[in-house]
Amino acid sequence: MEKFKINILAIAPLIITLLIGCFILLNLDSRKIHTICKNLKVIDANTDHNQALDVIDYAKENGIEIPKTIINFDTHSDMYVYKTINPKYGAHVYDWLNEYFAANKNAEELYWVMPEEEATDKDMQVEFTAGFDDELFDIVQGNIIKDEKLVNPNVHQIPYIQYFVLDTKTSYMKEVQNKKEALEFIHKNPQYKTIKIITCTEKTLPDFKNKNVVLSIDSDYISNSGYDTTIGFSNNKNEQEIKIAISKLLSTIKNKNIRPEIISLTLSPKYVPAEDEEQMYKFMQKFIKHSGKKDKITEYTRQVDSPRITDSKPKYKGF
Repeated sequence: MEKFKINILAIAPLIITLLIGCFILLNLDSRKIHTICKNLKVIDANTDHNQALDVIDYAKENGIEIPKTIINFDTHSDMYVYKTINPKYGAHVYDWLNEYFAANKNAEELYWVMPEEEATDKDMQVEFTAGFDDELFDIVQGNIIKDEKLVNPNVHQIPYIQYFVLDTKTSYMKEVQNKKEALEFIHKNPQYKTIKIITCTEKTLPDFKNKNVVLSIDSDYISNSGYDTTIGFSNNKNEQEIKIAISKLLSTIKNKNIRPEIISLTLSPKYVPAEDEEQMYKFMQKFIKHSGKKDKITEYTRQVDSPRITDSKPKYKGF
């Protein structure tokens, strides 16, 4: 018994240090969120990523202008080439950004921030470099039409920039070689618009001081199950790793001077490992708590694998 007491006393300072460290980390995260949300007008925590479109609709209905740039922290780009969107059903979780750009005149630039683990995965880098200009629809995951020799997949070192043209009536999109080619195409096809996609990581994401952006965070950016992900890539973290990743993410958003007026936080069941959903949900609720705003959107016209509701029928319930 005496030996047990001695052992407890020996490790007591370590336990106290760890508890203090956890308290400081949690407090710092709250302060980061408060700083990030200094210009915030609308925030929403939702289940499925296409519900971010409901967040945008709510913002417009309340007189908030949709800016040029959206930043999406996500394992997936959520944009497709060579694919139209049926207005009867609306966008899915994997192509909601096509509809976003088609429906919002000012929106024309996406920063897709992929996880560092994804950007440095060798198989993913091969996939990122390979083109597939066969006009069969597929997710934007790097190169589509360019010579592979011209594509640098190391987006954790240098952001990769691509230009696309998107039909604002059908959400159909295809890559072009450069901005000049995009402008020439639009001159001949005025229903199209230019979309610029910058693929990067937290490290290579630029500074956004004095720039208004939409901020979207998909929880599968933090911990990913591998479900419906290119070449089966997964990034499943344990509880402590998730805490560290969340704190790092908040530091990046704060330090890169991202101060959005609109924030959408998405849970993404299945894409997030089932055992991590509760932790992600608590993170989103904490974000809202310290944002200074309330989550006012409780019903959605969209959800995964369901048609968009466009009439007066009851809407899909949120959290």
